[in-house]
Amino acid sequence: MKNTIRLAAFFLIFTLSLVQHPFALATDQHYLDVPPEDSFFPVAEYLKQEDIFLGYPDQSFHPDQTINRAELLTVTVRSLGVEPTEAVYSNCFVDVQG
Repeated sequence: MKNTIRLAAFFLIFTLSLVQHPFALATDQHYLDVPPEDSFFPVAEYLKQEDIFLGYPDQSFHPDQTINRAELLTVTVRSLGVEPTEAVYSNCFVDVQG
C-alpha cells in the first residue's frame, strides 16, 4: 500500500506546527476550490498570505489531491523563508515529473 496524504490534511498539520497565533480571519478568497464556508479556508488563505503555497495556475488549491515529494520540499523550503530556485532544486526526484 502506497503512503499518501491529501494536500488539505498535510497543510492543516503543517500550518498548525508553524503558527504560534490564531489564524486571522481571511476575507478574500484566492482559491476557486476552497470557498469561505470550507473548514480549510483559513489554512489555505494563511498559506497563500505567507507565500508558502501559491496554488496552481488555474487559481485552485486541489485540497483532495495527494502531495508529492517535490511539493513537500517546496513548501518546507518556503516556510523557512527561502524561495526555491529551479537551478538548485530541479530534478531532485527522478520519479517526479513537473
